[in-house]
Amino acid sequence: MKGKLFLIVGPSGSGKSSVLHKLKEQKPEYIYPLSATTRPMREGEKDGDIYHFMSKEEFKNGIEADMFLEWA
Repeated sequence: MKGKLFLIVGPSGSGKSSVLHKLKEQKPEYIYPLSATTRPMREGEKDGDIYHFMSKEEFKNGIEADMFLEWA
């Protein structure tokens, strides 16, 4: 399968989530992987939209189970 990969990266507060929300509206056929995070959910966020919110214990278990492409 031939395709293109787009990465939306930037520091916290730079607008990555806003860009992704707009892109999802305009291109729903694209595949959007989820990032996992242990931070608390912010107002307006929901689990499974852009982030998968998990406890630190769940995250640690995910690392041990090799379920992440990368983690920090």
